[in-house]
Amino acid sequence: MEQALAGLNCQVIQSTSDEAPGLLAYVEHALGVHHSPDLFHGQHELVKAVCGPMATKQRAAGKAATEAQERLERGQGPLQGAGDAPAKRGPGRPPKATASLEQLAREAQAASQEFERISAQREQVAQSMRRLGQAYHCVDVERGVRRHGQRIAADIQAQMDTMRTVAQHEGLSQACVDRIDKAERVVPKRQATIECVSG
Repeated sequence: MEQALAGLNCQVIQSTSDEAPGLLAYVEHALGVHHSPDLFHGQHELVKAVCGPMATKQRAAGKAATEAQERLERGQGPLQGAGDAPAKRGPGRPPKATASLEQLAREAQAASQEFERISAQREQVAQSMRRLGQAYHCVDVERGVRRHGQRIAADIQAQMDTMRTVAQHEGLSQACVDRIDKAERVVPKRQATIECVSG
């Protein structure tokens, strides 16, 4: 860093990087300046924690919904071509094929609803990820006013909370929750960054 800065008429007042201990130590001790956590690395942890597992769940639910619909369609096929010969059954008993079709229809509907539910959860996570990127700005781009660190930290935390809620509701693994914790640990540093930039 000293070689890189040699001959430049500048002073380092802030550093941006991931949370690598060696980089953090150098910024704090050698440069003696503020370290700003890189937004990308926090988002990357959240993608691995929530977005990836939710995409996997959505694909599985979509496959299950397709297979359930195919089973229903296969079950309806023989009934449509059965002709005039009704199946024999005891008095007061419903046809076996009808009961089976009703069950298949319920399964297809349930699988479709589960796919829609997971798709909505995944979209909520995607929106939170976009809002997270928007929240980490010192200027409100819609109103053109400066935002303070506490508001930014609260906005970021709200998106983290949304992703944590989805992860818990969907029963994602402890490793996923740990990644959310890791991304969440830098929220106070982001607040300090905004205060540093504003100052």
